[in-house]
Amino acid sequence: MSSMKRLDRFIVVGQGSDYGAVRWSDLKKMKNALYLESPFIATDKITDTLCHLHASFAVNNRVNLPLKRIWKNKYSLERVPIKPDRHYFVIFTDIALARYDAKYIADYKKKHPNVTLAVMINNAMYLRDKLLKHQLPYMDLVYSFSEKDAEDYHFLFQPDIYSEIEIDESAEITSDIFFAGNANDRADLLNRLGAFLHKSGVNAHIYVQNTKEKDQKHPKAIHYNEWLDYASIMNENMHTNCILEVVGDRYTGMTLRTVEALCFKKKLLTNNSTIKDMPFYDPRFIQVFSKDALDQIDIAFLKRRETVSYQYDNEYSPIVFCKRVQEDYEGGKRYVHHAR
Repeated sequence: MSSMKRLDRFIVVGQGSDYGAVRWSDLKKMKNALYLESPFIATDKITDTLCHLHASFAVNNRVNLPLKRIWKNKYSLERVPIKPDRHYFVIFTDIALARYDAKYIADYKKKHPNVTLAVMINNAMYLRDKLLKHQLPYMDLVYSFSEKDAEDYHFLFQPDIYSEIEIDESAEITSDIFFAGNANDRADLLNRLGAFLHKSGVNAHIYVQNTKEKDQKHPKAIHYNEWLDYASIMNENMHTNCILEVVGDRYTGMTLRTVEALCFKKKLLTNNSTIKDMPFYDPRFIQVFSKDALDQIDIAFLKRRETVSYQYDNEYSPIVFCKRVQEDYEGGKRYVHHAR
């Protein structure tokens, strides 16, 4: 029998979205990693619907519904066999962890002492605090994309996760700038920005989801409530000159749009001023704008075609992240929950 150390196993519980699958797709290159696409196993339409309603963010943000453990048999993690003679890292996305019952997490941790639990939080804690506060105490390692949240909540800072993609650098550019996202607290700014770009003659493809009727003010400049799957978003990214990132006033850290700009080698227009402190910031390809001074946006920057390179070498790959998780664990780092 070989005396070589057996590889630790990594199990990632995804959020059940197409962009999540793309974000973590590099795990397929690891022989010791398993990606669970969704926190739940689909069985039949009725129980699937009831399960998702019980775990609804809209409801549980207001009141934490009890008895979620009744769906234990639908948890995808529950279907993964754990061998007692091996060490495992189970890494949750924040969306997946928020859908699991805290008592289940506590029992799972007790049942499997050879499993280290971690979570990667890709959303601001002002949006996730209520949904995660009961599960976080059972995590061994907690990572956040937000440096501010990492400091405030005693997490470890991890800018983002995104897998390597194949890009066609000869792809025809069909838009000056592209954006897709939910309105949230950005509806007013997105409306003003869309109108400004349209008036300035910019070929902007702007898609804003979940927009209330009263906020649909510029239908000639913005596609309201036209859903794009992530394959369509990737196609738009491939064929645009610049990616637009718009963050709310309370948002800090790198967003998916920023990582897409790095990976697709596209310019970035953003109102996230903290990007100037990030390692890949390059003022040649990234322009920061103020919501109070849209007229200062450099239109020529959006229209000018040029080769973009951030010297990015897949540093945010989930492969690199898994190595970091193992190193943090072996180095003795542990999350200690602080009541807030």
